[in-house]
Amino acid sequence: MKQFTITLLLFIISITAHGVNVAAASNLKLVMEEMKTVFIKQHSNINIYLTFGSSGMLTQQIINGANFDLFLSADKDCTHKIIEHKLNIGDLHTYAFGKLVLYSTSVDVVRLGMKSLNDTKVHKIAIANPSLASYGKSTIEVLKRINQYQSVQKKLVIAENISQCSQYLISGNAEIGFTALSLAMSYDMSSKGSYFIVPDRYYTPIEQTCLLIKTPNPTSEAVLFQKFILSAAAKVIWKKYGYGVP
Repeated sequence: MKQFTITLLLFIISITAHGVNVAAASNLKLVMEEMKTVFIKQHSNINIYLTFGSSGMLTQQIINGANFDLFLSADKDCTHKIIEHKLNIGDLHTYAFGKLVLYSTSVDVVRLGMKSLNDTKVHKIAIANPSLASYGKSTIEVLKRINQYQSVQKKLVIAENISQCSQYLISGNAEIGFTALSLAMSYDMSSKGSYFIVPDRYYTPIEQTCLLIKTPNPTSEAVLFQKFILSAAAKVIWKKYGYGVP
């Protein structure tokens, strides 16, 4: 009888719980897990399913018909592409501004700053793919702005997205590299190395934007979750993970 009751309860939960499929840029992994937790505490009947990847890759998946309700991009150009394909519902919203850092487990980037790139220990520099990831694109902009691109080009190790780039840095596959502040602040990274926040003047602000995606069966739950990530309560969480907020 007890087993039957548990089974019935699980069945009732399964038919009453609604889900929101969210496509999110890789730099959002930690902050979105917390957003999800906080949101579900307030809306226990709504499930949030998170898929992470580079903004460029996720954009292509959405254009090709991937079943996402909400897209949180790290690159404003990517959300504009969704609008150009008329795959959005409602307006474009800026939810945060990302920050780029130089990170290393072996070089004193805190002391040396951008001069760390010229350290004799540095043979490989990890960056996210600039054609797919906004943080990679910003990295190239920084290297050109400080007149280092030509001198370090052969040392660059290209990761698919910013999360993979961070893994290269933690594992020592690259002595130094550029990643998102939100990831560098995590225990996994901060306990193994140090980071230097790249001055804002070296790159165009990383404006991160979101859109509701047009699906065959649009849900009010997706609207509710988007409203939450743009709320004053969410701004506290964005700041906690090193983001600037509108």
